[in-house]
Amino acid sequence: MVSECNIIGLGETAKQFNGKGITIGVNDAAHKWGLELDFLVLQDNPTNFTFERYQNIIDHPPKKMVITNQAEWVESFKKNTKVEAWFFDQYKILDSTFYALLVASVLDFKDINIYGADFYHHPQLSQKIPQIIEQYNKYFLGKEDFFKIRVPKQSALSQCQNVTLID
Repeated sequence: MVSECNIIGLGETAKQFNGKGITIGVNDAAHKWGLELDFLVLQDNPTNFTFERYQNIIDHPPKKMVITNQAEWVESFKKNTKVEAWFFDQYKILDSTFYALLVASVLDFKDINIYGADFYHHPQLSQKIPQIIEQYNKYFLGKEDFFKIRVPKQSALSQCQNVTLID
């Protein structure tokens, strides 16, 4: 079994992804970066997206499965796209890459690279970076032996404890 995966967000550090390995993308990352994703996670309600972004998400389904915590997405994809609803009620999820990290953990990936979780220029999340860092640090606490997280040094997540920087 493959133990490494790459979470692909929408921030500029996603450009550093080398295109190799299992991918878990968020929202319209497949369209934005020209990737064919293995898994797609959708944490936001479809109504949070412009029609164009919504259509880009639908037009770029993943190879394996869509995972969402929003039931409204289930009917959006064609019948040949597997869609499952996964809920992590114990967490107040602030960003889609954190939801993707939870999914990667459940899928039992041990080495997780997170690209595109920059947040510095995000219209809603740039003001919440301290809370996002705290969210990740709480999740990482005590899990160092279960999985390893790597992020580009330009990512806001580089401020987290127990992460390794990608060269």
